[in-house]
Amino acid sequence: MWIFIIGLLIIIVISAISQAENNKYDREVQSTAQKNYIEENNITKTADYEYENFIRDKFVRFIADDKNKTIYISDTSKDFNEYSYSDIVGCEIITDNQVTGGITRAVVGGLIAGGAGAIVGATTAKNHIMSYKLIFYFNNVENPKREIILINTKTSTKNNEYINAVKFAENVSATIKAILNH
Repeated sequence: MWIFIIGLLIIIVISAISQAENNKYDREVQSTAQKNYIEENNITKTADYEYENFIRDKFVRFIADDKNKTIYISDTSKDFNEYSYSDIVGCEIITDNQVTGGITRAVVGGLIAGGAGAIVGATTAKNHIMSYKLIFYFNNVENPKREIILINTKTSTKNNEYINAVKFAENVSATIKAILNH
């Protein structure tokens, strides 16, 4: 019986290591493709934020290009989706289906008086969350929103995955706030 259990554990460990190596290779291919895309499209990186989780094979990148007034979003792909600054109408951070931070053009005026260093998106005092995502809203009837899921399983709020997701989301949300205040 013990031999069977030990054998099964060895298979599970080898499988996990193999999957991690595959994810790392996929990430390297994606990174190279993104670098080429940025160079070929003359993107000026005014802001560049990344969220990465090898275990869940998750990589999200957000670039703001102030020169071309465009944001670029990549969600586990080699290419980016492009959105003009003028098409952006808002951004929200959603934790467990509750808005925890966000900004829209409708409330920009009321927020201008806030501190320049304020980060949009508060963290909660919970011990764990079940989901964490960013939602972008655009002035486009065919595609009015873009949802980026950062976490979709039970995760401790002390876990690095959660801390990195919050940091990424807050940076992106603050950048969107700056764009809307232009």
